[in-house]
Amino acid sequence: MKKINLIFGTHNHQPVGNFDSIFEEAYSRAYLPFIETLIKFPSIKITAHYSGVLLSWISKKHPDFIDKLKNLVNANRIEFIGGGFYEPIFSIIPDSDKIGQIKMLSSFLKNNLNYSPKGMWLTERIWEPHLAKPIQEAGIEYTILDDSHFKSAGLPADKMYGYFTTEEQSCLLKIFPISQQLRYFIPFRQPQEVIEFLRSIATESGNNTVVIVDDGEKFGIWPHTYEWVYEKKWLENFFSALESNKEWLITTTFAENMQNFPPLGRFYIPCGSYAEMMEWALPAETTLEYQLYMEELKKTGKYENVGKFFKGGFWRNFLVKYPEANNIQKKMFYVSSKVNKLIKKTRKTSPNMPVLEKAQDELWKGQASCAYWHGIFGGIYLNHLRYSLYNHLINAENLIDTINYGNVDWQKTEEIDFDCDGFTEVLINSNKLNIYVDPLDGGSIFEMDCKPYGFNILNTLARRKEAYHKDLSFDKLHTSATSLTNAGSIHDLSRTFEVGLEKLLKYDWYRRVSLLDHFLGNNTKLEDFAGCNYSEQGDFINQPYSYKITKADDKLLLELVRDGNVWVSDRKYPVKIKKIIQVAKGESKLKINYELTNLSVSDINLWFGVEFNLSMLTGDASDRYYKFTNINIKDRTMGSVGEIDCVKEFRVVDGWHKFEMIFEFNKDIKLWRFPIETISQSVGKLEKSYQSSVIFPNWKFSLKPNEKWNVVITQEFKGL
Repeated sequence: MKKINLIFGTHNHQPVGNFDSIFEEAYSRAYLPFIETLIKFPSIKITAHYSGVLLSWISKKHPDFIDKLKNLVNANRIEFIGGGFYEPIFSIIPDSDKIGQIKMLSSFLKNNLNYSPKGMWLTERIWEPHLAKPIQEAGIEYTILDDSHFKSAGLPADKMYGYFTTEEQSCLLKIFPISQQLRYFIPFRQPQEVIEFLRSIATESGNNTVVIVDDGEKFGIWPHTYEWVYEKKWLENFFSALESNKEWLITTTFAENMQNFPPLGRFYIPCGSYAEMMEWALPAETTLEYQLYMEELKKTGKYENVGKFFKGGFWRNFLVKYPEANNIQKKMFYVSSKVNKLIKKTRKTSPNMPVLEKAQDELWKGQASCAYWHGIFGGIYLNHLRYSLYNHLINAENLIDTINYGNVDWQKTEEIDFDCDGFTEVLINSNKLNIYVDPLDGGSIFEMDCKPYGFNILNTLARRKEAYHKDLSFDKLHTSATSLTNAGSIHDLSRTFEVGLEKLLKYDWYRRVSLLDHFLGNNTKLEDFAGCNYSEQGDFINQPYSYKITKADDKLLLELVRDGNVWVSDRKYPVKIKKIIQVAKGESKLKINYELTNLSVSDINLWFGVEFNLSMLTGDASDRYYKFTNINIKDRTMGSVGEIDCVKEFRVVDGWHKFEMIFEFNKDIKLWRFPIETISQSVGKLEKSYQSSVIFPNWKFSLKPNEKWNVVITQEFKGL
């Protein structure tokens, strides 16, 4: 009788910072019913991965579920695999943190489920060859990759029914391929189709092993799957089919398989992830080109033979595609160096060690993967996930600061290449604020952390073209005709979006940060400026400024200067901007002194403004709003659009964080305000998301040759 070994399992995870209601929904509609269904079929063995953040939540909210898992362990029906406790992308975090996060989850499984994992889930199956060494050093014997990893290196599909060894610096790691065909079949095809596929790869020797471990959320959370998997009993029917064919279809685990069968050989895997991830990592225009060629291959019937050689992009280029992701990742490295440097020189018996361990935990929470990239899920487009990463990283930084500085006021500057672009950024750090300035990029402020609240108010995201924006060419509510039962995968499921959503598509040509120096043409309107559909008359945005740092008493001054040009009536005029950022020790305030000089020999009329971005997490909440003295506005939410004349002071109130930002000016301003909203994809839909609110104080004035114009802007944080 021909036989086949099946390793079937699920990867279950919810990101750090996700809403408690999402955890609860995933638990009740996916994680719990899956295990309850499994319990009914005593001959079936599975493998399961639960991220540390999810297991921690479950153990607190639903301890009875932990008991169910323990019973399955005792019955030898489940193998747990480890991984990074907070589900990091391993290739982009320091090696010491890789090992620490893996050991943390292994310890949690041992302490709470009496299980020591031999394998681990590699987040998003993002593989780089150097990972074999830290994974092995963390006590792990094997990990799981997609079969596309192996195919891209030239291994035929019929040669990967088992596992292989690989190594880095002679550190051995075993690797299992996940079957893409099963990943697309389960649970989207009828159980009998899955059984027939498994029968087709069974052998007389019974040595073949096929692996399917995929997202547990596809069993109840993905669109239409709860009805299909549980109400229409797909999972129950599938398990029943497995039991009915158990004489030749043997459900097993990774650990058992390694005991019963030797490796198929040694194999080296190139950098990669699953095919869809590599497509998402490409720039938008390149993605469209990639999709076009892939469609041509499929139409000509060549895809099956040559598609494996089309690898898409490289995951790390998400850090190029989204500079905001790069900012978070470099912030994480910056904080990690502080934490790990102090840990290395601190004795375990030191009274500082508990604080350091807490800082390390906060750091690791700030490494959670979901907000560093974007694909079929919201990812980096979800501002609450980005907020969570920054919040934990700032918390870690605050804990380190208490060890280094105690409770006294302090302030310092650093000149480093923070974002690894080959140029120097200036970091102004204190116990109150972090202010990160990029002289090369318009002398802009690209991060501003209000440290007592763990809040980066420049947690923004620019509006960028995405390949899937082409789907918005429809002029009415769109639903694809693809049904759940004939979908190849989640990527083929139906997707909906609002009528007219395409009208909201706007694209930014610069990062949405602060202290951006604009010159406008006479006919510029608020709606044009908000939509980036206007002509910038100066060459100051995203252009280099020289800088100089000086200190006077307890004040720090960063002077930024650019000799640039402004075009007025098609004529170029040389103009100099000097802006001085002043921060005093112990204050949650910065003062910006602007000085503009006409370097031409003619009079010029200028329309100048300074752009600030504020990421308030939501545009329509009643507890986050604009507040003007003696001025009533109809809509004061952060998502409102408007223009107000003759303003010298206003406030942005954050009732959730319990603070307000006070903006003051020594000259009357015209104030424009509007939100930045993106259109991104998520499971089953395209949706609008609030990212930040732009405030744009602006002035019209004339300058004679060599004449100067000045304004002072103050931005202060105060508790409510």
